[in-house]
Amino acid sequence: MEYIDALKAWSEEQVPQLMTFLMSLFIALVILLLGHRIIKLLLKYVRKSMERSRMDEGVVKFLLSVLKAVCYVFLYIMAAMRIGLEASTVIAVVGSVGLAIGLSLQGSLSNFAGGVLLMTAKPFVLGDYIAVDDKEGTVKNIDIIYTTLLTADNRKIVLPNGKLANSDIINLTSEPIRRLDLTVPVDGRENIQKVREVLGCLLQKNEMIRKDQPLDILIQSYENNSVILEIRIWAETDQYWNLRVQLMDEIREVLAENGISLSYDRMQIEIIPAQDSK
Repeated sequence: MEYIDALKAWSEEQVPQLMTFLMSLFIALVILLLGHRIIKLLLKYVRKSMERSRMDEGVVKFLLSVLKAVCYVFLYIMAAMRIGLEASTVIAVVGSVGLAIGLSLQGSLSNFAGGVLLMTAKPFVLGDYIAVDDKEGTVKNIDIIYTTLLTADNRKIVLPNGKLANSDIINLTSEPIRRLDLTVPVDGRENIQKVREVLGCLLQKNEMIRKDQPLDILIQSYENNSVILEIRIWAETDQYWNLRVQLMDEIREVLAENGISLSYDRMQIEIIPAQDSK
């Protein structure tokens, strides 16, 4: 009899608490279900707004992922608080987990942030030819973590975005035209005015050279018995290398045809016959 009375007293005390917990759990589940729907609608609306502003797809994905993570964190905190957990406890747990993940993925997060910076600032786009430190190539892919370059001899270079964002980037193809500088060493005994006229005639005939831009043939320096001339011309960026290769051949030929000697480093060796000692 005493056992039955004790069980009855326990049930009278615990059943209301259990019902309250079940009701709180039900409300928490409702909050989660409604929250998931609301977050999906919010993300959909934000995506459309970003697409209308023509924002880069990589940046859109990053911002949406951050917004999604923040919304879900708040949603689960609200649900946890509804079933009786203290807000300070939940926030402490979330902070500890986030700190542990951040420390373990420190390098990846740095690359991730670098990728977002590159996509936002856009120092280069796909197809640009860039130089970074001692590496250079055509940009073939820009991911959120890595950027891939393809060199002129078809080698693939994969650069982490964190390092890339903190490096000096030279974009060689961002502008429609580019200046080509060539040095021509001629013998110091040559008539420099005649050399200029011969080179100027050659350059004027070349259709790849922009005639609406300055065309200069200057004396760069004097070295030993040589005069170093510098040619400064402008060309379309996509024709830069073809023009350079073509002119390197044509300059040598046209100077030879006009009897003008290029200057080369020379070494004179004098052999002194040994004298017989008496």
